[in-house]
Amino acid sequence: MFVNDMPTFTYTAPVHVLSTHKLLYKEHSHLPHLNSTSYPFPVSQTPYAPFEFALRPNCKQNYDPIKAPFAQFRELQLASARSYTYTWLALQPSNSFTVYTKSLLASLNAAAPVFTPPHSHAEALKALLDNGPVHVAITTEREDAAASPDSPLFLKGVRFDPTDLHMWYGKVLPYLAKCTFVVSSTVDVTYGGSIFGSTAVPHIYNAVTKVELPKFYWFSGVALNRHHNPYLQMCRNLPNLRELCLTMQTTGLTSQRWPERQIVALERTNPEASKERIILSLREVVHRYDLDALFACTSLRRLRLEYIESAMTAYFCRVGNPVDVLQAIKMYLAQGFAQRGLEVAVDLARVDQVSG
Repeated sequence: MFVNDMPTFTYTAPVHVLSTHKLLYKEHSHLPHLNSTSYPFPVSQTPYAPFEFALRPNCKQNYDPIKAPFAQFRELQLASARSYTYTWLALQPSNSFTVYTKSLLASLNAAAPVFTPPHSHAEALKALLDNGPVHVAITTEREDAAASPDSPLFLKGVRFDPTDLHMWYGKVLPYLAKCTFVVSSTVDVTYGGSIFGSTAVPHIYNAVTKVELPKFYWFSGVALNRHHNPYLQMCRNLPNLRELCLTMQTTGLTSQRWPERQIVALERTNPEASKERIILSLREVVHRYDLDALFACTSLRRLRLEYIESAMTAYFCRVGNPVDVLQAIKMYLAQGFAQRGLEVAVDLARVDQVSG
């Protein structure tokens, strides 16, 4: 017999308390006697689950878990002496799959593998909350082989249950509000947006209060066909964002001094002069990075500007220091928030280059 192209074996036996053995149960509509009163949670929510029960001695047919290994499942307990029919489903089928007939004692051999069930939903929630606030790297989320915006890895198996809204809105989202979301590329922006907008995990975007943009300086700037900074467009769509940290690099606050044609000529006669750079004005930097978009983050309370100082850039800037522009940016943003009635603490700090 096959169910969903997988081999199954049906076995009937009365339940006693003489001996126990773990097998796997697959729910079928033709088993009406299996309902929520028989289990600690509804059968309909557990399409596959390990089932521990007692078998009558001298049973002639038995499923051999050694011959047909199974995946991980949750454990159920049945306290009854009635007779049931069970359908066993092999999750790792092959063309040579065979239902083996062995004696009860052989199947209860202590050498048989022990199946470790995963956490129940309640256990998953407890593990998530006990883990404490974490840094959620969107890069890690999207690069995982099992990545799905509808089932983020950082939730550790916790799912939205429309029948238990308090769990989601009273526990999960408040927990996420303490976490920090790390967005390291524009690809992360796109994938993160898919998570924040997923209806399978509703209102996560409302729970995001802390964001880090460690590769903010990778943005090449507003141009003719690029009217906005995607990092900041994402931030302005997070209504409860309170803390934001973005990293800039002094090289991104400069431009080459000479036109391209002149650089080619200088490379032959004066290579060092060909590498000279000039510092951008405050207005140019604000436009390049679309920094005015920060003023749309009306819940923001702290903005940390980190910068990586390039010794090479400093050397080839014959006039001025790029760090001076960062000081001007800090002042510009602080004043801009204040003018809009927003109390935002703006900090500026130098950091070392981070690999990766």
